Parts: sequence; C-alpha cells; structure tokens
Amino acid sequence: MPMKKIVSILVLCMAALWSMSAQSKFSYSLELKAGAGLGHGPAALFMPEFAVQYDLGNGFIAGAGTGLRFVLPCFSYRTINDKFAGRSFIQELDMPLFLRIGYGKDKFYANLDTGFALGIAAGQMFVSGGGKLRPIYNGLFFEPQAGWRISDRRTLALGILFQHSRVKDNILTQTVESTTGTTTTRELITPAITIRYGFLF
Repeated sequence: MPMKKIVSILVLCMAALWSMSAQSKFSYSLELKAGAGLGHGPAALFMPEFAVQYDLGNGFIAGAGTGLRFVLPCFSYRTINDKFAGRSFIQELDMPLFLRIGYGKDKFYANLDTGFALGIAAGQMFVSGGGKLRPIYNGLFFEPQAGWRISDRRTLALGILFQHSRVKDNILTQTVESTTGTTTTRELITPAITIRYGFLF
C-alpha cells in the first residue's frame, strides 16, 4: 500500500475518533516515553505523545494518537574482519501517527500501537562538519506494551518498539598487506526497549 494512503487512513481514523470524543466512553492519555535500542537500534529516544481511546467494553479499547519523537537512530554499523567495531548515530525528529488496540483487567493492561513515522528532520552528530540527512525513521512501526495502572489517572508500561529504518553496513577486511572495504545500505526493522509514564484524563 502506498505511503500516502497509509498516512491518509491513519489521519482519517484519528479525526473520526476525535469527532466522537464527546461520548463518555472516550478517554485521553498524555504519555512520556523514553528508550534505548538493541543491536542496530537507536542510542536513545524520547517522545511525548497524546492518544484518544474508546472503551469497547469487556476490558477492550481502541484508539489513535500522535506525538513528536526525538531519537538518535543508528546511522552506520562497522565490522572489521567480521568483528563488531562500532556504530555511529544521527539526530532525528519525527512524528509517529498510530492506531491502538488494547485490553485491561483490574490494574494490568496491554496495548499494541501500530502506525507510520513521518521523518521531519535529521542531522549528523559526532561527525566533523555535521550536515543535514534524510530521516532514517520514516516508515512503519509497531510497539507492544504491558503496563500497570498506578492509580486512576497514572500508568507505567514497558514496551518494545520495532521501527522500519535504514542502516549503512561498513565492512572492512584488513590484512598485513592491505585494507579493503564495502558499504551497503540495508532496510531493517530495528528494536528498542521503551518505558512510558502516562496520565489519563
């Protein structure tokens, strides 16, 4: 499905939920999320987000949300003679749009957010001269979460973010006589462990 159609569907779903928000079965969640990646994942991420949720009954909810994500995604991954030799990261700002389904019983709940991240801006860091780059996090993602209701209005949850991204693989082969290298760009689903604090109203 083309990217524009995916974004349009997400926006329409969010608008429909928002327009029905006067009903008592709706609730709102302001959440602060932080995380760090595994493997080819990001060095760190931070995101304030807002979600609208509708009570479907019997513990089930459906909703939608958006936010701004500040992230340091992995830009390149280096190996020398088949051994890991380091990573480099860039700064990035993107805007995820997501749909949410979830289930809760007593104080425990589980949600699944899935959607599309729109890359807004990106730039190099830790590299002389810096410069602007294409956003790496600019595609589909999904994030399962398990959480606990601390009180009627506060929640705490752990999740795993799986985000479509691009990573450059720099592969060097060194011998006594010479050094050769190749660089390829791979499309990956990169993981990050996340923790989020939510305020319901």
